[in-house]
Amino acid sequence: MTENSKIIAKLLKMTNEEQKVILRVFIKLPLESKVDIFENNRSVFFKLREDKHDIPLSILSYISLIMSIRQYHDNIDNIDKKMINIRSKSLRNQPKRDILIGKWSLVKELKNEKNLSLRQICRYLKKYHKIEVATSTLHALWHEFEIEKEN
Repeated sequence: MTENSKIIAKLLKMTNEEQKVILRVFIKLPLESKVDIFENNRSVFFKLREDKHDIPLSILSYISLIMSIRQYHDNIDNIDKKMINIRSKSLRNQPKRDILIGKWSLVKELKNEKNLSLRQICRYLKKYHKIEVATSTLHALWHEFEIEKEN
């Protein structure tokens, strides 16, 4: 454990893993909540700076962010906490969508020029690009990008 980690753990009274959990909570929050946390972060930072002159500002900034997130999370009700969990589950599925969007020109070429079905395109992506995607996912994206674009 580095000296900075020891200082942070001592001031926060939290382990490194607990800090990671708090930061994951921050990632899942909506933008308005993040802005509220940053507003509170400033006041927490200035209070810490008055009390702890010997600690570097970067460490104080990190500590104040963690403290602000923890305060915000402790003050929200259970419905909001459940909403955050649901939002985080929907965010987990996004990387596959992003990968498919990156390969969308290939998908269009296979569908329009090579006349492959969506099921055949899924097999092609799995075999040659190591992307395993469900046909229904590809169909939903095709409908979203190509069908709605025509309308």
